[in-house]
Amino acid sequence: MRALIAAGADVHARDGDGQTGLMVAACVGSRPVVEALLTARSAVAATDANGATALHEAAAHGNGEVITALVAAGAPIDAITATTAGSQTGLHMAAFQGHLPAVQALLAAGADRVVLDAAGATAAEAAETSLCPEVARVLRGGGGAEQQGS
Repeated sequence: MRALIAAGADVHARDGDGQTGLMVAACVGSRPVVEALLTARSAVAATDANGATALHEAAAHGNGEVITALVAAGAPIDAITATTAGSQTGLHMAAFQGHLPAVQALLAAGADRVVLDAAGATAAEAAETSLCPEVARVLRGGGGAEQQGS
């Protein structure tokens, strides 16, 4: 990636869905590529056609280390997707998928637990809907041995 950037690759280029390379790297959990793109000043708050950011992608796919790197670079932690995509934060996405490490990374970074999605649900309720009781317990502040940042 660094060689491509050095050769002049456009770090702001988008695919047909409006996704940037940073969003794709966040989705697949490639922290080295994410860091290279951030160093090259890829837009950390850019949104795709559904209003999702790289942080949403990292959260939805359970990539806690990438979340930490994105937040350190200024990613908007409580950004909300478009209504057509459920008006969700990254915390909602991580919770619904049952990605506890991603939930913990978001909470440690200060994510708001009480933001409501388009259905009127908090992230804890999203976790309960998808049968992820441990994630819901952490989001409600009930802890567990692995809870961090709340």
